[in-house]
Amino acid sequence: MQRAQTRVARRGSLIYDTSTVGIILDATALIAAPTSFFLQTLIQTHIDQGRPFVVPVLALSAAANSDNRVTRASINHRGIWIVDFTAALVDDIAELAREATAPTALDILHCAYEAISTDIFPIVTRQPAAYTNIPHPLHLEPL
Repeated sequence: MQRAQTRVARRGSLIYDTSTVGIILDATALIAAPTSFFLQTLIQTHIDQGRPFVVPVLALSAAANSDNRVTRASINHRGIWIVDFTAALVDDIAELAREATAPTALDILHCAYEAISTDIFPIVTRQPAAYTNIPHPLHLEPL
């Protein structure tokens, strides 16, 4: 991952300093986190370095609905930003859904939206193919 010029992006109550590269975890990464040494190390490194660690709430909801039952409490670490799906995001994510070349799950759209909003945060995922329907450049970090 590379460092970008300092740029501040403001969305709702969150302010991203895009000179500090963070990561976004999708549902598949959240499910894999307890058993992936690589992912545990990546998460801890980002937290230790004060880098943003973003979890879209729709990804957390999808992970909670899995067999692993990932919960907000199970990932409650200092430095994690759980980004809510608010009324302010509905129109933007709906537009992203309309732009998609095929129907795409809401948790994938929420992760993609966060990645597009920050310009540089990669999405950590076990299923990079889930993002191929989104016609925007996304940095994916496959597990």
